Amino acid sequence: MKLNSVTIYLYSLLLAISFLWGSFVAYKKAIESHFEEVRILDTVVLSGFWSFVFGRVMYVLLNPGTFWGNWPRVFFLRNYPGLSHWGLLLGIFLAVWLATRKQKGQVFDLLDLAGLGLTGGMVIYFAGLVFSGSVFAVGAAVASLVVFSLLWKGEQEYRTYEWYKNKKTQARSGFITGVALSYYGLAHFAWQMASPDRKLVGIMADLLLFAGGWVIVYSRSGRSLSDDLKLIKRHGRKKE
Repeated sequence: MKLNSVTIYLYSLLLAISFLWGSFVAYKKAIESHFEEVRILDTVVLSGFWSFVFGRVMYVLLNPGTFWGNWPRVFFLRNYPGLSHWGLLLGIFLAVWLATRKQKGQVFDLLDLAGLGLTGGMVIYFAGLVFSGSVFAVGAAVASLVVFSLLWKGEQEYRTYEWYKNKKTQARSGFITGVALSYYGLAHFAWQMASPDRKLVGIMADLLLFAGGWVIVYSRSGRSLSDDLKLIKRHGRKKE
């Protein structure tokens, strides 16, 4: 695809559109939640910058055969395009940390918004891949839309979930963050399994992210491991 003699790689364009849509989703929800508009816009800009930097750096590190000994290729995006989705994710987290480093209590408040943007962007990303002829992308796009819709609605309600806040009078933020990360890991795990050039390291990383997301949900809830273990033991004794 060429516009005014400039080659535009459709994959990179798809990533850009997905990021912009995800940023819009996060921005809209942030305004509804009464965050400062300037602060959110700064976070979006930082996310875009650091996601690109880390995405490129991690892609280079994961493809040493292409770049090792030929480091100028790192900057030749036209001839050697590529971004790592792990770097993109890391860039978003860094941007949120930088935006909240003086208000540490708001880290998960902002990460919840980023989680909504992440799942919203995944809808566009997988929907775009449908046009490449990928059968898997159809199911992934539908699944992402369902997850995004549930999280969009759940963002206003999850603090009232009894199982989440348990005995606490007020639930902590972080539920959306954990679920979004778990789904991100699960989606990429399924993508890896459907790919002929699957890599064990990537599969393990996806599974760890899936599990880690639920660890975040549990750790941010009002539940405690000791109380839940006692409850399980008590339930087991009743069955006996």
